[in-house]
This record gives sequence, C-alpha cells and structure tokens, in this order.
Amino acid sequence: MPCRTGFEKTVAQRSGDIFSATALGNGVVEFLSKDTIRIAYDDGSTASYQIGRRYGNWSGKVIPHSLKTDLKVGDKVKENDILYYNELFFTEDPFSKEGDVSLKWGALAKVVFGEFRETLEDGSGISADFAKELITTDCKTKYVTINFDEEVRNLLPVNSKVDDDSILCTILPPSSESLSQFADSAASVLQRVTTNSPRVKFNGVIEQYRVYYCGDETEMSPSLALLVEQSNDEIMALNRRMKEPMADGQVMIGTRINGKPIAKNTAVLEVRMNGHLAMKPGDKLVVGGQMKSIVGEIYEEAPMAEDGSEVGVVFSLAGIFNRMVQSALLMGAINTTMLRADKEFVNLFFGESD
Repeated sequence: MPCRTGFEKTVAQRSGDIFSATALGNGVVEFLSKDTIRIAYDDGSTASYQIGRRYGNWSGKVIPHSLKTDLKVGDKVKENDILYYNELFFTEDPFSKEGDVSLKWGALAKVVFGEFRETLEDGSGISADFAKELITTDCKTKYVTINFDEEVRNLLPVNSKVDDDSILCTILPPSSESLSQFADSAASVLQRVTTNSPRVKFNGVIEQYRVYYCGDETEMSPSLALLVEQSNDEIMALNRRMKEPMADGQVMIGTRINGKPIAKNTAVLEVRMNGHLAMKPGDKLVVGGQMKSIVGEIYEEAPMAEDGSEVGVVFSLAGIFNRMVQSALLMGAINTTMLRADKEFVNLFFGESD
C-alpha cells in the first residue's frame, strides 16, 4: 500500500509460526527442501521449520497457507532474521537490505463515498473487476471411510482438476474381488451404478492424500495397503527432514477423525482440495482497515469517476462519521497523492512530464 506507517516491517517479528519465524540466534542454513528448512546455530543446537504448504484451522474451516523462504543452504543468519514468511500476508521489502518483509493486506481500489441504496446500514457496492481482486483460496477436506477388506479403485491422482460431479474413487466390497480380472472395465461399469462411489462436490484441485487407520496393515486389501504405504512414506519422510520422532498414519481405536471415532480394521482417507472462492453479494469486506461492511451489490458495469477512472468501491460517508473513525479518509487521500506522485516521478524520469 502507498500509505505506510513503518509498523508493516515489525509484524513478521511478532507472528506465530504459521505466518513467519525468526532466527533464535546466529547460525547457518544446514538443510533446505520444499517442505523443511533447518538451521544450525552457533551454540551447537539445531532447529527445523516446516515450510511450503501448511494447513491451519479457523472457525471450523481449513485454511491453506504457503510458507516461503528466500534463504539457501550455507546462508548465514543473525538473531531475529526472517527465516520464512507466509506469502498470503507478507512480501519482500524492496527497501531492505537485511531480508525484511512487510505486511501486505487488502487490495487497492478507488472508493467513492456517498449515500445510496446499497450503502445503507454500512453496506457497500463493488465493481465486478474489483471483486476479482478479492478472490481467496478455498480449501475443502473430504473424509472417506474404508473397511480393511474393501478395494479402492480408480482413485484420482494428486493435482487432478475436479468439480462437483467428479467421482473421487470406487470402493468395492469384498464380494467384488472376482471382478478384478476385468480390471478397469468392470470397475468403470460398477462406478456408474454403485452407491459407494463418493463424489468430490468441490471445484478445484486435489492437493494431498492422507490415510489414518486402526489395525494391522496385513489385514488390508492390496489396493488399500498400497495407498496406506504411500501415505506413510510421505508422513515419515517429513518427520525425518524435521528430525521429529517417527510416526505414520496408524491411530488407536476410538481416535476421532473429523469428529467421528475410528473403528477397528477401518481406514479414513483424508483428501485436501484447494480452489478459489469468489466475492459475492452478502460477503464481508473492510474499507480502509476500519470500516466493516457487507457487499450489497456487485456492479457489472463499474461506476466511473469524473477523471474517467473506474470506481472499485462505493461506501457510506455517513457511516464513517457515525463511527467517528476518519482515518479511512486520511488513508484515501495519502494513497491517491502517492499514486499520483509516483506516476509523475516516472514520467519525469523518462522525460514525459509536462
């Protein structure tokens, strides 16, 4: 944002590990992979941090996070240096030589203040183009319960694009083992008529599979055992890189998966899928970081300002004064002035200024 206070550079130092982490002391990057960074500190200790894709939980929803590091193996770090940061909330600070990051939040839009039907009771209207800038990453976790003696066929691979009607897999009962000689052709016919072909019911991409199970792997059907083996390999590989105690997907009887206790000789397939959640009327936004609002209308044809530029948001001026928080007006004035000055500086540099 053009309007900055300097506090943006300090937030990463005060956030939890799902957002960022800082060095505990002087040290060097000892190991780096797509999901792990390990620091060897000068005092002889080491610390491992999980990066890449991580999932958080908020108000009953699963939130996907992307943790990025700009460090490489052999890089030296000092105490309080940024080791990694959440790309959804922070960005590299172009003015820092110390690897600092700055908080990024929101999207910049031209806001018009006025009293209209859609701005009643702190409502707002936004343009269709600006609504596209407010698209967020959505995540759905689907759970499928599988008995040990059941076969899992035609499971969609990771990175598959799916929609509401996509069939995740076909689960065949033990009596269907005789169909294995027909391989995919028999399973394909059964897939269209069986009631145990769970549908995805989500628009997005399959990102990860995990299998949690209660019982002995030797009692599983071959296809389920293979799926469990692949899941365990991924879990244990991450544990090794993080230097954590070895663990796999095996859990005790009664352990709750998605709120339901797991039974003996039962497996639960956890499917992580990511997609995009569009901004719609009825959704919430915040104007200027202070004015909470509910979108009352999305303009297919955006309002135009006097200078011919597109208006992104319409909000109530009375709502600002009623709340006695006028900093939104100050931020708007600063942002507008800085954007205009930036344009003029660029034109002056290239000799295009009047």
